[in-house]
Amino acid sequence: MIFLYNLTHSKEAFDYNSINGDISIMRCCFICFQKNEHRLLPYWIDYHAELSSYSSLYVFDNGSDKSMEPILDSAEKLGVNIIRDYNSKEHFESKGRIIAKYILDLRQLNLYDFFFPLDCDEFVAASIDNEKKIISTSKSDLIESLSSLLDVSCPIKIAYSGENDPHIAQLFHLKGRRKLFVSAKAEISSMSCGYHSMRTATQKKLPDRLNYGFDKK
Repeated sequence: MIFLYNLTHSKEAFDYNSINGDISIMRCCFICFQKNEHRLLPYWIDYHAELSSYSSLYVFDNGSDKSMEPILDSAEKLGVNIIRDYNSKEHFESKGRIIAKYILDLRQLNLYDFFFPLDCDEFVAASIDNEKKIISTSKSDLIESLSSLLDVSCPIKIAYSGENDPHIAQLFHLKGRRKLFVSAKAEISSMSCGYHSMRTATQKKLPDRLNYGFDKK
């Protein structure tokens, strides 16, 4: 199960140094749409680069201030794909359509096995025990969680998320969420602005055992 940490209310830096393992056999693409995320974006980039590579990250900049340029330029030098063509409010409101089209284009290149459209405060991890709600940031656990989904051609549901407590460090509250990601087998035709709904050529629902949970911190 895939878990998403949300750091919207976090007052401390996210510790991703405990990540270990090897995800080189699983090609994951992580995508976010952001504006002026001075504090969060560097963590989002470094964390997900550890899970895949800098070149597998796609950051759509939605018209950030000039103060954001050093962060974006530094990320670009590391290999992160910075897309600066969508900088208006109208683009933000259409980000689901924009990213869905981008995923379709990337899919044709056969570069990735999975596509994760995320917000800048969301960090992918693996839920290794659904009943006990045990979460792992291990690369090997992420690989194991994703391995059975390589041939899934419909959107993969995220069942729940964990939101960080704004007052107590390292305390997270699990909440039900509906967010989605897809394998390269899925042909996306549309996606909502918040990535909560998608339409693909295959619209059947996954059985419960394949529900994946992102958690928010």
